[in-house]
Amino acid sequence: LKNQDVRKMNDAIPTLLVVRFYNSDNSNISTEFIVGVKTSVIPANTDEILRKIANDNEDGKFFTNLIRVGTGEIGALDFVFGLSRTAEDLAAMRKKGSLGDTWRLLQNRAYASKEQLKRGRRSSYSAITTVVITKEDADTLYREENIDITNPSVAKHFMESYNLLGFGIVNDVLESLQIIFDDDNNYFEELSYKMLQRENNSNDNIIKALNLVNKVR
Repeated sequence: LKNQDVRKMNDAIPTLLVVRFYNSDNSNISTEFIVGVKTSVIPANTDEILRKIANDNEDGKFFTNLIRVGTGEIGALDFVFGLSRTAEDLAAMRKKGSLGDTWRLLQNRAYASKEQLKRGRRSSYSAITTVVITKEDADTLYREENIDITNPSVAKHFMESYNLLGFGIVNDVLESLQIIFDDDNNYFEELSYKMLQRENNSNDNIIKALNLVNKVR
């Protein structure tokens, strides 16, 4: 992403939603209002995202791998390499442009949300973040780390660790987006670029209509 593209997206007008709710005393009476929903685009280094996914996939395996070293199932060098990857991750957070603070914030929100749910409370830390990578990134992750992020269970694990609302994979060759959300549906939904463009054009028509109404008033 170029800086000017990010600025253009972040300066865009909100997506409009018409919300309708009903009075609990009289379900036949409804009230409507319009809500503007806007997102903030944060460009992230590809290597940083893939490193987070890879390290998340290894969470909780430290002592298991230590035992496997003792039994000879895996070599000591493999175990040390795992430690070096963690060190590399920490070093990467200190680099210019790193989103280490953002990732840490997401992890903290995930932990706080889980703790509130354990105590039977309603979570105050709703998932509001979506991470998007390319199909090439997913292929690289599978080739170099043997991690299939297109597997819904693997994607959901990563989402839970970072309190994500969604995780998407864009494929420019097929002109489609695969996306999964933090709901009960454990599968990727595939959306074509053309369909997304049609939805965007429909939203533009709503905005034009609202501007016309405002002028009439």
